[in-house]
Amino acid sequence: MLLGHRGVGKSATANLILGKEAFREIETTQCEIHIAKTRRGNILVIDTPGINNPSFTAAQWRKELKCGVMLSSPGPHVFLLVIKVGIVSEEDRNAVKWIREYFGEAALKFSMILFIGREEITNRQWVAFSKDARTLDLLSNYGGRYCVINSKKESDSSQVLKLLLELETMIKLNRDEFYTPEMYEAVASRIEKTEVIQMKENVTIWHKPILKQFTNVEVHKKKGIGFDVKHENLMPPKKQEEPVRSLPDRKTVVEVKLVKEDLRRQEEIWIAKD
Repeated sequence: MLLGHRGVGKSATANLILGKEAFREIETTQCEIHIAKTRRGNILVIDTPGINNPSFTAAQWRKELKCGVMLSSPGPHVFLLVIKVGIVSEEDRNAVKWIREYFGEAALKFSMILFIGREEITNRQWVAFSKDARTLDLLSNYGGRYCVINSKKESDSSQVLKLLLELETMIKLNRDEFYTPEMYEAVASRIEKTEVIQMKENVTIWHKPILKQFTNVEVHKKKGIGFDVKHENLMPPKKQEEPVRSLPDRKTVVEVKLVKEDLRRQEEIWIAKD
């Protein structure tokens, strides 16, 4: 499964690996799958939308990535993070956090970085890049696993063959295990629970002033504030009658009711996902 930012060249790289024009080289908006027979046997490649696609919400990402994992049933052997050769950017570092967030820590065991665009820099520049602290820090998340190839326009079949061999070695080291749909579901469920809890906290924070106002009203009523306690029947004098009747006013009652209903619904969602 290929992962990477928008415009990095995932689709072109996928075609390079497959040895044919399988994927359309335009912005990918949903997970797509193609299979090809290569010199190393059959290979299945899944292309994914760009990690930094602003049109995707967290819920949409979970749905789309679940689809990608299911397409590769029983699950992908390798996550290939495609990064352009050059200076490792903050965006590249965030990609690691993104993979952890959506696939979990276990996904890193099945991950490798693929640097593309090798032909665009000199040998000296490549050596400097490969030894740069930012590059090494990025690679440390993947056990130092990486491969490098030219971009499609300057493709080198020997580099692609080397990549396939590296992937085979990685799969063997993982004892032919793969990232399962169950692993993904466990992470997605944990994320959803966290989101529900956060939503519940936000609802409480947003409506705290209303709840506080309602609580103060109840306290005032219990203490008899605003009442003439000397009155024989402990009833408020007429001049106090209107203020007392206005507390709590209809709007506050409705708002509190809505808040409590909102909290109850969020609680039901949380329990259902437990």
